[in-house]
Amino acid sequence: MIRLLIADDHAAMRHGLRQLFGLVADVLVTAEAADGEQTLNALHSDSFDVVLLDLSMPGLSGVELIERIHARYAELPILVLSMHSETQIVQRALGAGARGYLVKGCDGERIVEAVRCVATGAHWVEQLPLPAPPPPDAWERVLSPFGTRVAQLLDQGLAARDIAQRLGVRIATVRHFVDCVTSAQQTSRAADTLPNEKNGNGGT
Repeated sequence: MIRLLIADDHAAMRHGLRQLFGLVADVLVTAEAADGEQTLNALHSDSFDVVLLDLSMPGLSGVELIERIHARYAELPILVLSMHSETQIVQRALGAGARGYLVKGCDGERIVEAVRCVATGAHWVEQLPLPAPPPPDAWERVLSPFGTRVAQLLDQGLAARDIAQRLGVRIATVRHFVDCVTSAQQTSRAADTLPNEKNGNGGT
């Protein structure tokens, strides 16, 4: 059972999320918080497997709150659910310690799958437009211990369904990881084709 803390300042959003997770058997919402202080108090008084976190809340919030949580509970997966889809904001949240990022308005099924995914130790990031090359640690984020194992099984020629059965996860989780790897590879190859001033290409 995945014990979930929902942190969002909108009561209607928290209610909707609680109803969503009430429809699945493996996720239990055990606490809610409406701001950063309540979030930290909940973490201090109870244990959770995942924090589903809104970026914009009253008081302490955003990247600062992610950094505070990550500093105290380094192994606790933080999954951001935010209205912001800008690449810079997504990268800052991940750089601060978030394990995943979702944009509000996505399907409820993807929210549930993302919670399950980060609970395994993997990362989850929606396929957002990325006009700039990925950060230096992009591959480290994709290749978590879980991701490394998936990559090894893919190299052995196993299909996504077989990998999901062997690792005890849902097939959608494996397929999402494969999509992340493919996207990172394509972005990395595109970055390699950019002019390199040190090599004299494109310099003045």
